[in-house]
Amino acid sequence: MSDLTIFFKEMIDVERDYARRLRETSKHARNTAVKALINAIAMDSEKHSMIYRALAEGLSNVEQLTVAETEALLGEINYHLQTEAEFIQQIKSIMKNCRDETVKFILNTILKDETYHHQLLLHLREFVEGKRKKLDEALWKILWGEVTKRI
Repeated sequence: MSDLTIFFKEMIDVERDYARRLRETSKHARNTAVKALINAIAMDSEKHSMIYRALAEGLSNVEQLTVAETEALLGEINYHLQTEAEFIQQIKSIMKNCRDETVKFILNTILKDETYHHQLLLHLREFVEGKRKKLDEALWKILWGEVTKRI
């Protein structure tokens, strides 16, 4: 096991514990915005834990995507890309006219997340499309092999 894999495995529990502690802390907050922000950070820690798990386990099972799974993933990714692009524009528009600095700060935090998610989804789409291309090439080779056997 590499040092990197050991680090990833350790961070799974660190992030999960951090998320648990943040959720406990949020229970003491009376202000809805404060509670929401603390819980949002806790969710990010949960997300980090899941990503560390994926890194620790590797991405080898991505090779096992079927054509149907690939098409479904691409359909959802494209939907979210379109929707997030619209959200990003709406948030930017609202921020231009917003005078409350706290609201602007929170909207900017959301905007950064949405922008990051958009870039991540673009990268993921490219990755899945690459897998689809490999699947198509593999299927073509199988089909071509069967055709040439019969000739």
